[in-house]
Amino acid sequence: MWEGLRRMSTGVLLDAEMEENDKNKEKEKILLISSVAQLAIATIHVQEVIIPQSLIDTATIFHDILPLLPDEADSIKNRLAQLFETWWRLELEGRERVVPNTLLYLLERSLQAKCTAADVKVVWRLHSVLPMINFDDDSSGPLKNLLGRCCSSYQYLKTDEGRRFLSFAFTVHEGLVECLHKAIKNQMPFAPKSWLPLYGEVYYRAWQRSTDTVQQIIERDCIQDLMNHAVHASRNGCQAMFPILFKVLSYLHRQKKQRGVDAMLLRLYEPILWRSLSVPNTDVRTNSASLLLDAFPLQNPDSTAEEVDLMLQKQFDLMQRLLADPCPVVRAVTGEGVCLLMSEYLDMLPVEVVQTLLRRLLQELVWDASSPSVRLAVVKGITAMLENPLCHFLLKPLLPRLSYCLHDNAEVVRLAMMKLLLKVKSIRAIKYWNICPIEHLLARLEVDSQPIVRRIVELLFPSFMPLDQSPQEQILRCITLIESNPGAARVFWLNVPSHMTLTDTVKFMALVCRYVLESVRQMGHDSDDGTDTSPSGSKRKSSRDVGQQEEQAAEKNEDEDQNLSAEVLQGLLEVIYLMWTAVAKQLDARENMNIKQSLMKKLSVMIPDVLKITQEPRVVSLVIELAGHLPPKAVPSISVTCLSKLRNLTNDSGAGECTELLEAMCRWERASEILQMISDWLKDFLMPTEAPQAVPSKKGGAAKKRVQILAPEENGHPDLAINYLSTMLRSSVCKQMLMEHHLQDCDKLNRLLSHVLVVIKKQLQCENCPESADVDNRILVEQILSLHLRMSVLLHRPEEHCADCVIHMKSILEWGKESLLPCIGALPACKSGDGYLEGENQLISTAENWEWRSKLASNCIVTILDICCNMLMVGFGDKEFAMQLSSFCKDILYTEFDFGMLEILLSTAEELRLVDGVLSVLYQMVLFEDLLASGDVSNSMTHIMTALNMCLRRPSNREPRVSMLDIKSKLCGIVSCLLNTQHSSPDICEGECDQTAKSLTSTLLGAMLEDLHHTSIKDGLPENIQDSPEPLPPLSACILKALSSTAASCRLLVQSLEDRMRSDTMTHPHIVHAAVHLLVTLHASRVFLRHVKLSECIAAATAMVQRIRESEADHHMDPDLHRELLIQIETKFQLMKSKQPENSTS
Repeated sequence: MWEGLRRMSTGVLLDAEMEENDKNKEKEKILLISSVAQLAIATIHVQEVIIPQSLIDTATIFHDILPLLPDEADSIKNRLAQLFETWWRLELEGRERVVPNTLLYLLERSLQAKCTAADVKVVWRLHSVLPMINFDDDSSGPLKNLLGRCCSSYQYLKTDEGRRFLSFAFTVHEGLVECLHKAIKNQMPFAPKSWLPLYGEVYYRAWQRSTDTVQQIIERDCIQDLMNHAVHASRNGCQAMFPILFKVLSYLHRQKKQRGVDAMLLRLYEPILWRSLSVPNTDVRTNSASLLLDAFPLQNPDSTAEEVDLMLQKQFDLMQRLLADPCPVVRAVTGEGVCLLMSEYLDMLPVEVVQTLLRRLLQELVWDASSPSVRLAVVKGITAMLENPLCHFLLKPLLPRLSYCLHDNAEVVRLAMMKLLLKVKSIRAIKYWNICPIEHLLARLEVDSQPIVRRIVELLFPSFMPLDQSPQEQILRCITLIESNPGAARVFWLNVPSHMTLTDTVKFMALVCRYVLESVRQMGHDSDDGTDTSPSGSKRKSSRDVGQQEEQAAEKNEDEDQNLSAEVLQGLLEVIYLMWTAVAKQLDARENMNIKQSLMKKLSVMIPDVLKITQEPRVVSLVIELAGHLPPKAVPSISVTCLSKLRNLTNDSGAGECTELLEAMCRWERASEILQMISDWLKDFLMPTEAPQAVPSKKGGAAKKRVQILAPEENGHPDLAINYLSTMLRSSVCKQMLMEHHLQDCDKLNRLLSHVLVVIKKQLQCENCPESADVDNRILVEQILSLHLRMSVLLHRPEEHCADCVIHMKSILEWGKESLLPCIGALPACKSGDGYLEGENQLISTAENWEWRSKLASNCIVTILDICCNMLMVGFGDKEFAMQLSSFCKDILYTEFDFGMLEILLSTAEELRLVDGVLSVLYQMVLFEDLLASGDVSNSMTHIMTALNMCLRRPSNREPRVSMLDIKSKLCGIVSCLLNTQHSSPDICEGECDQTAKSLTSTLLGAMLEDLHHTSIKDGLPENIQDSPEPLPPLSACILKALSSTAASCRLLVQSLEDRMRSDTMTHPHIVHAAVHLLVTLHASRVFLRHVKLSECIAAATAMVQRIRESEADHHMDPDLHRELLIQIETKFQLMKSKQPENSTS
């Protein structure tokens, strides 16, 4: 039968080869191979099978055509692979003839994207085929490539069979070791962290199962190669290799208990580690210290006891030296590593060594002021030591020395200290309050960040919220916390619901509510008894009885005051309010409505009784805040009077008390009433009523009528209205309710607020200072403008043209350009009168009027810039808006301030506030996508930099230093951001980006040269050149510092400077002086010398100076001054040449 099948298979395969394009022949071939393969699989599975030679020949034929089968015949390939794999596994005759191509196919199948762990297991069953292959032959190249790809396959690393296959491949042939090791090293930088220990396992298994020759190659070329790379690898940055290599080697270190591993590690580390611990490079020392501490103890078990002790003592001495290393990173790594060693080998280490190490850690390193990482390492290390129960008795008297780490300046240290205390909490032998007193914990709870607060609450939760105790005990603990530290208590109760179920939280809130209700009722009852002074009652009682009752009442009142003072009552109400705030979203869920209704019912009973017993302002505020969470019908005593209270508040009292009332009204959906009240109060101020007034006739006839502005009514409170509206826009509760339910009312109010533009314009156009134009009036107008703009942004709805804030802000910018900018310019000339005194009085009057109008205009401009900056930040705007805003900023900077006569009336702080606002807008414009994509940012920067340069050069006798420093810092950040954005923008193609960057750099260079040119004329440039841009004028220093941040910007700056020097525009001695001074500064800067070559630029400067020296053009300068300036230029130029190093890149 098999002879016939062999002939049939041979014939069909030959016919198919002759007629390659015949689909019928191809289909016949596939069907035949499938059928014969199925019959062969059934044949070899028979017990005591006899394999005829014809079957072996047929299988050999199919094996040879396996690589030639098309990709569509995967099922046939898999069936043939199953046949050959079974053939090999059953050790049948001729098995070596049917596996080479099978192994190649199975490897390719296991490397496909859709492979499974079963495919890898099949490959592992054929691993014994590898020794049969001649890897010295060139034909083994495809197999080597496939084995290398297996090293980067997730399926091979995640399955035990896959890792065993890879480690076995290392042991097959010496040539495979280098191939596989190279493949793993190439994959390591990109491998997930979870793969790295698996690579370590592969190396360890390969070393363990290899013979002597291959084992030495694995040690020398693989493991020691990784060790050497790890010692010299980088530790920081996105390409840091040490953490990757450390994870691989750490697996080998964990196998120290296995036979031969200790000796192998000592043998391989010895020529590398001891020398590396003494090198000057801090990264190498740090890497070596990490490896030494992770591999400890390095020893050879076959050595004598004396040799082992000497080796251990050598490592102890190295640890002591590393703990005193001058580099804080080395100290930190060693400190934490030493603690881990003591935790793991405490019973093996000498007592003297342990005491010495702990003394160094807890007396020196924990107080290390040079770096918080050292202190952090000590705390984390001690926490690790607590994992070992043997360390508890040793550390118990030493842990209080760490108490001040709770108050460390670095948050990471405080966080680590809290983790240590939480670890101590689970240890019965040590009490955490003996390490850090409760008072210290409460102090940190009040002021610290949320991660630390969360852990402090977790630590203190069983102490102040004992759920397993009685209700009386819970209340007592609650009151104790309130009396100990009210501020910490607020933070505790706000965060404690996250450690409780909703049921337990609501149950405790109800418990506090019931306790408060009973206490206030008892206080009210005692108060009634104490005030009963009716004569009939006193006559019926003897003096002795009265005295006893008074004494008992006094004692009772004393106890009541002691148990529930006003502070405690306030604290208990805060507990209810804060816990409600924490679980408000859960209570609003539909499934929790019954719980919420029950709690609301208890609160509605408690609130009126509390208001009867006390009128303390803070208690009343808390009651109103709680009432806001209840339906208005449940608290009629509050809900009915809220609006009247808001109407009757004064501005001073309303500033602190109105928030609770406003939020309660908004929660009750009564915000429309508040908005109407605000509109009524502001309407008279913004839209004053005009009435005719009789004016006597000059001829004595009937009086004529003219228009007069009436004063607002007495019941109007515009300042209080502004206070309420500002509070509502600040409150998240009010703002959410306004945006969700009262958009139309807000639109109506905002239209009323827009009349402030008319009010401001009228006040700015008055020739004389308005009578009502006092400071309070001006501030009120500015606040209304700010609220109008803020509401316009909040009500932004692009789909509605009338509610589009971008369109509205464009009109605001036009209005500001027309009405505000003319009022911040120079002091207008005043006309002199008949006498000197009259002219002086007119001058003073004009100055005062101008001062008032200028402050109003400048403050309004700052408000507009701030709103525009926020709009750009959140993405509101388009290209037209951004360009209009850029033009507005340019006009601000070009405005001429007059500081000669008004130095007392108006300091430079006014102008610097405007400059600061312009810079904030400019920063957001740099990041604004539409403007950046349009390519117009460089053009805008040209105008703004020129105007800014003029603005910062204006004379002033009293320049505020702090504001100037802030402006310099902000300007430097803007330029750096602008350059980085230009280079990294995905919206600009490469050529356009380079052209834009060149144009921008040329603009910045022009601003620097203009700044230095002006300084050269006015004050002269310094002769001593430093290696930093700080001595330069403010604008030049900022720009140069930003341009030196990247190599690309350095090259562009030098190229632009060289082009300017070669141009014909550099003819004036002062501008040449500015260019030479800038070049000398660049030459002195190591940053520029590291990135660029200045030789071509120096040559251009030489030609420029030579042209100036030979030129006889008239520069309208004094000849002596001209000669002195040329001497300064020549001196700086020669000084730069003399300091040029021979091997410098220049």
